[in-house]
Amino acid sequence: MSQMDEVDDPGEGGIRHQNRHQPDRGSGGKRGPGRPRNPPENCRYVGWTKRHGHRYQACPRVGGKRVYGRNASREEAQVEAANILHRAKVSAGKAFITFQDACQQIIDIAPSAGTKRDYDECCTTLCGFFGADLPLPEITKDRIRAFIDHRRAARWRDRPISDLRIKKELRVLGRVINVAIQRDQFTELSPLLKVEPPKVKSKEAGHYTIDELNEVVGLIRQQKWPTAERSWRIVAALLFSGLRREEFCRLRVEQIDLQAAVLRDIDGKTNIAALPITKPLAAVLRPLIEGGAGSNFLVPSGTARGPRKPGNQQRSDLERRVGLLNGLFRRFRKALPDRLQSRFHAHTLRHSLRTVLADAGVAQHVKDVLTRHSTRTVGGSYEHVSPLLLRREAERVLDPLLFIVEPQEPGAARANA
Repeated sequence: MSQMDEVDDPGEGGIRHQNRHQPDRGSGGKRGPGRPRNPPENCRYVGWTKRHGHRYQACPRVGGKRVYGRNASREEAQVEAANILHRAKVSAGKAFITFQDACQQIIDIAPSAGTKRDYDECCTTLCGFFGADLPLPEITKDRIRAFIDHRRAARWRDRPISDLRIKKELRVLGRVINVAIQRDQFTELSPLLKVEPPKVKSKEAGHYTIDELNEVVGLIRQQKWPTAERSWRIVAALLFSGLRREEFCRLRVEQIDLQAAVLRDIDGKTNIAALPITKPLAAVLRPLIEGGAGSNFLVPSGTARGPRKPGNQQRSDLERRVGLLNGLFRRFRKALPDRLQSRFHAHTLRHSLRTVLADAGVAQHVKDVLTRHSTRTVGGSYEHVSPLLLRREAERVLDPLLFIVEPQEPGAARANA
C-alpha cells in the first residue's frame, strides 16, 4: 500500500483518506499532525482525524474553474468522466475527443460574440452534468434523459428552469455531439434524435398592437418618481430601436449619431453594425443624451451593491445594467392594467416592432436587418439591403408613430390639419 490512497478510490461522501501511518505529516501540534507537504493532485485538504488520518476532498476543474465541495454533483460527474475516459483509452487504444474539447471547438467557431457567450453559458452547464473529461461516444439517450430530468428539478434564483432554456441547452448539446460524428467516433446516429425534447407551453401573444403601445407609453409617462422621466424614455428607446436587451444595455452614448441619424458599431449576435434612427427614436434619445447621468452607457449601471450571483461573486457592470432595466419593467408593470401586465417585458417590445413592420408590408430581408435577425433562408443571403432602402422603409413605417412618445394637444392637431 502506498503512502496515499489512489485518487480514483474515493471514500465516503467523496472524501479521500490518506494513510495515517505515513511518515510525512508536516508540522505537528498538540491535537495531531499538521498539514501534509505533498497533498494529492486536484484535491483540497479537509483535516485530520485519529481514525482516518489526513482527509481530502476532490475539487476537479470544470470548464477551467476549480469546483469545490459546494456542488457535489459536479464533482461526481467529473470523477466519473475521468474514470470512463481512462477505461475507454485503455480498451480502445486511441484517444477520444472529450466533452470539454468539443465545447471549446463550437465556441471558437461561433459566428458572433453574442452567440459565443450563449454557447459558453450552455457548455458550462453541460460540462457540470456530463463531466469535462467524458468521451463523447459515452453520451447515450439515457444520460440525455437524466440531464433533462436534472434540469427540470433544478432551480435558478428560486425559479424553475424553463423548458425553453432546456431546449436551448439541448441544441448546444447536439452541436457538441456533431463534433464527434464528424470525427467518426459514433457508430450510429446521434442519441439526441432518440430523445423527445421538452414541449414549450404556448404563451399569451407576446406583442402589442399600435393602440396598445400608445396606451402603455401613456401610462408609464404618468409616473411621478424622481427618475420616472428618464426611465420611461429608456423603455421607449428600447421599443423603437428594436435591439435585444443585452445589446441595448451595451449601447454607448458615442455610438448614437443624432446628426447623421444612425446607431453605429452595435455589439450583438449578428454582424449588422448600423441601424437608422427614426423620428420617435430620436425624440426619446435626445433628452437622454443631453441630460445624461454621468455614464458612458445609455443605461446606467446603478450602484455596485446588489444581489450577488451563486458563489458570492460580484455582478459585472453589464449585469448591473441589465438588472436596472429589469427593475424598470417590474416597476412600470404595476401601473398597467391586467390585460397588459403579463406581456410587459423587454423582448415583448422587440416582438411588437417586428409585428408593426410585418403589418406595414416590409420585405422579409429588410425586417431581418431592422430587427437584427440572421437571414433565415439561403436565398436571403443573396439579398443585400442598401442603407437608403433601410432608412426609407424605417421612416415610412415608424415616423408616423411619433405620436406615441410626443402626444399632441387637440388644438395643435387641428391647426396642423
